[in-house]
Amino acid sequence: MVSNEKSVLRGEFKGLAEDFFAAHSGAALENIHAEIAAKLARYTENFFSAGKNPPERVGIYKPLQYELPVRQIVEQVPLLTKGTFLFPQYDKDSMWFVDEVTGAKATPDFMIVPGLFVDKSGNRLGRGKGYYDHYLRDVPLALERRVFLGYPFQFLEFVPALTRDVRVFTLPPT
Repeated sequence: MVSNEKSVLRGEFKGLAEDFFAAHSGAALENIHAEIAAKLARYTENFFSAGKNPPERVGIYKPLQYELPVRQIVEQVPLLTKGTFLFPQYDKDSMWFVDEVTGAKATPDFMIVPGLFVDKSGNRLGRGKGYYDHYLRDVPLALERRVFLGYPFQFLEFVPALTRDVRVFTLPPT
């Protein structure tokens, strides 16, 4: 059953993350972050050079333990720093985004989506509450504009998915 497979993977995340961070110094992590930023910059340059408007509202998140310092990474990507950063807000039933400066509700036109794991097909495993899946079903954002970034251990061959799970675009490590 998919729910059981997801639970098993969620249980494995902390151990894999701890092992990864124990094996990498601060300098090594900074190099990984710089590589991820460079890959994201190349992706956005290619994607938005095809006549698509650069994003005006970029959805990012405040990282939890073992998550990428997403703002630090995104701030190294010229096309993503021209707009406004939006951050998710939650209540028990839903999620929405607010402008970091004004606090006004807004809809991202490009988003970095958090998660524990992702596979090559873009199936993402989150923390289990379904906030991002619900949000992306209600506020459709093209696949190429909802991107998962992560450390190498977060990219798996297969992540179990349900039909209600929303896929993401992945930028796997080199």
